[in-house]
Amino acid sequence: MKILLRKKISIESYCVQMSVFVSEERPEIIPLLKGVEEAEKKSVETATYFEEKLFPGFSMKFVENILEELRLLGLVDNGHKLTQKGIETIEEEDVTVPDEGTFEIHVVNDVLIPQVIIDIKPLEPNLSSELAIKRKQGKQSKLELPELILKTKGSTFNIFDDKRRKVTIHEIQKVGLKNKNNEKLDVELAFDEKKWTLKVTFNKEKFDLHLPQWFNQTDVVDKVLTLFSAKADLKQWRLPQDPTKLEKKEITSFNKNFQKDNVKLSSLGKFNIVRLIGVPIFPDSQKSAEKWSKKLFIEKKLSNYMTTKDFETEWRQMIKEYSGKFDKFDLPPPKIMDLLDEITYASQKYWFLQAPLDMNIEEFVI
Repeated sequence: MKILLRKKISIESYCVQMSVFVSEERPEIIPLLKGVEEAEKKSVETATYFEEKLFPGFSMKFVENILEELRLLGLVDNGHKLTQKGIETIEEEDVTVPDEGTFEIHVVNDVLIPQVIIDIKPLEPNLSSELAIKRKQGKQSKLELPELILKTKGSTFNIFDDKRRKVTIHEIQKVGLKNKNNEKLDVELAFDEKKWTLKVTFNKEKFDLHLPQWFNQTDVVDKVLTLFSAKADLKQWRLPQDPTKLEKKEITSFNKNFQKDNVKLSSLGKFNIVRLIGVPIFPDSQKSAEKWSKKLFIEKKLSNYMTTKDFETEWRQMIKEYSGKFDKFDLPPPKIMDLLDEITYASQKYWFLQAPLDMNIEEFVI
């Protein structure tokens, strides 16, 4: 059984002034920090250690410029000792660079998305100036940012870009500008046999996300199935059905596909599509079981001429074979005349049962 839940989440866009730390690919930084660490262990001046061990033949001015860059990145202090951020950078092998100015941020608010800000881009200086001019002309006015955005201060998350860069919000102004935006975040929550996965699509790129910690995988399957039937069998994850409303393939496979549109699913919110693929099904009543078993016998077992005795034997074998499907029902062999009512008159399958009756044949002798 597969379950697919899809929804589109509105994305809001704001221009805000912030200071942030953004991860960058700076492979040269880690060896430098390890050099600082080694100098501390040996109780040697960092600059001296760099000049002698890491950059022999280079001038002290060159070394000082490197150490100043590390200081500006917040990785070493004024005495060229590792800061806490520097220690964490060595441990995680992830370099973050400070940035400050006006940024465009994209924001979502949904229980399945673990972060509020999904994208952040620094505005070019000329765009920042253009925004300032528009404010003066009254075309755009500042507003107080929603609380969910202000609460991102101090948080660290991976934005939805091709590199999934890590961003930490250091400071954020309480006011900003709201932009017009019609973008949507496509969310896909899928269940495949044993586990759920969560994917989102933003700017035509797909991203895999971790499910929220509170997400109960079994409970969600139960809730989805009860959307389609209040009498769903939650122990075996199957849905009750009336066989008169089923296709032949559904009758014989005991599986069916379902779909509902624009459905609210408890704490998970509203979904545009809820689709179930290959869901196990079973008869919804004793009467349905009797009807279903007859149709199943005709499709699966009735392939040659049968006497009454042959029929009863084959019937019992079929019920035993499909005992897990009809486990809630008592299904002794029906009367052959009742079974004939389910078959198209004068068809080949019809004569497989009717002919031996007409000829009063009790047993075929080969």
